[in-house]
Amino acid sequence: MTGGDGKGTTNMTQQLAQDLGPQLAQFQQNLATVTTNGVDGAVKPAQPTQLEKKLLSAAAKAIAKWEASPENKAKLATAASMSKDDLQAFLQSVLLAPEFNEMNALVEQQRTADVSLSSFKLQSVTVGIGGSLVLIIGVQGSVGVAVDASDPTNFANAAMYASGQVEIGIDEGGEAGLVLGFYNSLPGDLGGVSYGWEVEIDDFGGGYVEASYSNINGTGFLGFSVSVDAGEEDGAEGEASYTFVWTTTPIYQPPANNYMIINSIHCNDNSESGHDEVYFYFTIDNGTRYRYPSQGEFSMAKGDNWNAGRSIKFNNQVYVQLFDQDDTSSDDSLGSYTFTSTNVPSSVSVSGSGGSYTIYSVLNPTWRAYS
Repeated sequence: MTGGDGKGTTNMTQQLAQDLGPQLAQFQQNLATVTTNGVDGAVKPAQPTQLEKKLLSAAAKAIAKWEASPENKAKLATAASMSKDDLQAFLQSVLLAPEFNEMNALVEQQRTADVSLSSFKLQSVTVGIGGSLVLIIGVQGSVGVAVDASDPTNFANAAMYASGQVEIGIDEGGEAGLVLGFYNSLPGDLGGVSYGWEVEIDDFGGGYVEASYSNINGTGFLGFSVSVDAGEEDGAEGEASYTFVWTTTPIYQPPANNYMIINSIHCNDNSESGHDEVYFYFTIDNGTRYRYPSQGEFSMAKGDNWNAGRSIKFNNQVYVQLFDQDDTSSDDSLGSYTFTSTNVPSSVSVSGSGGSYTIYSVLNPTWRAYS
């Protein structure tokens, strides 16, 4: 941890300015578009089920109890001077705190409940820092970490996010507080535009609860967020937000019996006018999910080739998913394929969302030796 003098470990402002700098201009442009378009006439959110109300209430109570500790309050106050890695570790430790045991148990209940007892598929739990004024890197909203709801204590596939308005260089201000979220997208898929409405605040022990949707028509339900004091007035409706996600997807691949290379990807037909912004995930035997490239995308139109050259180590199988990155909605699937140790075709075509691509790969290549 370091103070605001910039010495030692790079603090949050400096590191995020470096990491997110190329994306911030687009981020602000997207957010400006969302705010300008407004949300008039959008459908109001459906209410959470009784089980989900218990979960949201437990979350609000857990936040209040955790923040009541002077030690925890002191830790929270140092967030602005943490490095990105320190902030991630700190927020992950919050989810493991005993104050959140009841909430975590209810997460598992909701996730495995009969469809009649839940209003959405819970896939991610988020914990972030928000406040009524600009804080940390200039976020009027929250900065935090998202984990897989099916294994919330396993942080291997976690992702960090900034949601709201982001502007590097603004001085921190206001009192920070925890914000918890429960969403139907995986951690790496939470980015993009959302619209939120307050949900009957009195049902949740004084906590501020908001339902989020991924488009202006109120469809594409994302989930709920909870805070003790989000800095909003009761009755606020139609709040537009933009979330930027940068994954902490693992890079290291452990030794394995097989080795394959995705040599290239060819665009037979792009899914939208102009071009697609392509990236892919590959999930190996043990469930570890990798993104390539780890940040950014490769622009492709019909006839284009991407010489990806991505090496993959695995024992039994590799599940590859192609996506088109979309700044204004959830990313579109371009198709998927499962390669196995006995079936790695030299080429395979996949399709989705109106796009068509061919993946060229090789299993256990033998390299020519040169003298």
